[in-house]
Amino acid sequence: MPTPEEAQAGPQRMGPLAPALVQWLRRHPGQPLRPRRAMLWYRWSQWFFNYQLKMQRGLLKPQPLQIDPAFVLGPWRSGTTYLHELLSASSAFTCPRTWQCMAPASFGITGAPRINRSQSRPMDSFVVSADSPQEDELALLQLGLPSLYRAWLDPSRIGELSGLLDSESEALDWAAYQPWLDFLGQVAALDGAGSKQLLLKSPNHTFRAVALLNRFQRSPCVWIHRSPEQILRSNQRMWHAMCRHYGLALLRDADLDQFLLKALQRSADVLNRLSSTLPRDRFVVLELRALRQSPVECTRAIMQRWGREWTPAAEQAVSLVAQCHVARQGQSDTEVSDITWADTAMEALRNAQQRSLLSHGLERPPS
Repeated sequence: MPTPEEAQAGPQRMGPLAPALVQWLRRHPGQPLRPRRAMLWYRWSQWFFNYQLKMQRGLLKPQPLQIDPAFVLGPWRSGTTYLHELLSASSAFTCPRTWQCMAPASFGITGAPRINRSQSRPMDSFVVSADSPQEDELALLQLGLPSLYRAWLDPSRIGELSGLLDSESEALDWAAYQPWLDFLGQVAALDGAGSKQLLLKSPNHTFRAVALLNRFQRSPCVWIHRSPEQILRSNQRMWHAMCRHYGLALLRDADLDQFLLKALQRSADVLNRLSSTLPRDRFVVLELRALRQSPVECTRAIMQRWGREWTPAAEQAVSLVAQCHVARQGQSDTEVSDITWADTAMEALRNAQQRSLLSHGLERPPS
């Protein structure tokens, strides 16, 4: 629940948004979005966003990726953030950072912040810093591309956005996604002139996975499992928390439940498809429970399956992240709400998880 101070202050503003996203917000049906001052700010700042983006492109020329990125996949609240941090600690990858993803139009102008400030995530109190590996989806959202996270700003339209969960598409409109590709190229160029492989994590990429892997045909990916019941309950809390934090309208429980029901089923569909089409050296599957029990061993095994070098320095860095995670992790999921309405979808995901573990599961080498 929000604190009294948060409730009085109202929703928090994101940074400047691309005109395409602001125009989408202005097409909100029914009563105007509230508070009005937030919409006025977004409408004004879209011009500032465009100005910064144009200036940044002049200073930091977008470059095509030299190496197909690696992807961390799985539904929201399945452990993707933890796995992303462990893999990034190995120093084998370049990762978009929070300060870049939260300012996709200006990070190349401002550079990294001088102070690496930290704050807790609204949904679970997990601590994230400005330099933490971050979801590139946040940049994609602010750049105005279609994203399920638009529901954080206008929760009343989450049902409208559920079409983005459909996973059958073999390709995206890559011309429309060029701003995102430019962002990735700029991030890669800032870190080693693009010589390292990007490691991208966004649960939303799960629903684009078929199209992404058709474009990036050498990309490896890893999918992390968690109990479908835990995923569902944790998502109910996460979406409510994020919509309270940023939302300019109300989120209805019934709309969220229908959205999550479809997300579970589509996750099962994607997992089944990837398990049946990708070779083992490109697709790795593991359980969150195993990752928590043996984080260093699991990370090492993923890297070895992908044919990546594992060094003593990588082992030490990953071990440190694992130790810090124990101290930083947020609240656990203890809800006991009735979720029997999702039994069929949860069973479909559970079956897909079991099949994928048999075909692509991680074998952990001895320490």
